[in-house]
Amino acid sequence: ALAMRSAARVSRALRRAATVRLPLRPHASTLFRSIAAVGATLASGSYLMLQSRCEALEHDVTVGSVDQFAAGEMYEIRVHNKEDVIMLARFKNGDFYCTGASCSHYSASLADGVLNETNFTVTCPWHDAAFDLRTGKPIRGPGLDGIPVYSVRVEDGKVVVTLPGAPLDDFCHPKTSARDPKNEKRVVIVGGGASGMAAAETLRQEGFTGAITMVCPEGYPVDRPVLSKNLNTNIDEIYLRPPEFFDDLEIEVLLKKKVSKIDPIAKTVTIGGEVIHYDDVIVATGGKPIRPPFPGVNLNNVITIRNVPDNLMLKDVAKPGKKSGDCWRVIHWHGGGLVAGTQGFGRDRDCHGGCAV
Repeated sequence: ALAMRSAARVSRALRRAATVRLPLRPHASTLFRSIAAVGATLASGSYLMLQSRCEALEHDVTVGSVDQFAAGEMYEIRVHNKEDVIMLARFKNGDFYCTGASCSHYSASLADGVLNETNFTVTCPWHDAAFDLRTGKPIRGPGLDGIPVYSVRVEDGKVVVTLPGAPLDDFCHPKTSARDPKNEKRVVIVGGGASGMAAAETLRQEGFTGAITMVCPEGYPVDRPVLSKNLNTNIDEIYLRPPEFFDDLEIEVLLKKKVSKIDPIAKTVTIGGEVIHYDDVIVATGGKPIRPPFPGVNLNNVITIRNVPDNLMLKDVAKPGKKSGDCWRVIHWHGGGLVAGTQGFGRDRDCHGGCAV
């Protein structure tokens, strides 16, 4: 039992490091067998969209008495010797719902979020991601993965949750439909950002089995906010989905390509010199950062952030020792809200009397 528990922890650590989801194998008899299975899965390079495989170890956990939990509130509860965390919500009608404890976006605690009993949802306190308490499905961005849901009931005044074996999965990928070669319909998605990514994935989740083509002029979709929050980020680590994910869902991704024309009458898109027919087209090109209309805004040292090249340009300008005139300075915009207004970089390095940023 100790060997299998250790193997499960190794599996979880490896899948996080590799940003893939691996199946836990509770039936493995030894630690070495589990580690071998993990290594084989990683070596295959496939993105496995699987939920927990611990049904064989399901067990009941009493998390407290009914009167411990106030109606209309959410609670974060530690289980499995405090090594795992779940979220328990009690509705005003007395019903209980239990899910994973963290948002699939940046892992914020859902117990600190907003409970909506009308829509059966919980909303993350950080970035407004929302999840269905009954299914765990993400119903509003920016979280792409779902959260696990657990059966809960009341027995003899106690709240009992049925959990799989430890360790619990933090998140789970919604089920998707396989591509059907006989389905000749095609959806073309113009744009390779978060919206285009979510559109492609949602089509597979909602049962579309036809062809999906994403036109991504800037490369694979990345988590854009990180581009401005962390100049030293590794681009390979901020993909919204790893490249193999698109292969597994059989989504065609046209990298570094641009759409020059959409003909809604003929139902075609022109990409370079190639004309592709579509049944439906989704335009998800996003927007460009706004440059304030004042003198000097188009100078080389005034930089806006949208894509990876912008991040690399700002990183170069922000190198130690880089100077503009008599001092080092960077002016940085990202959108037009409060967060953007507080994001900027400045340094008094080699300045005489300080720098205005």
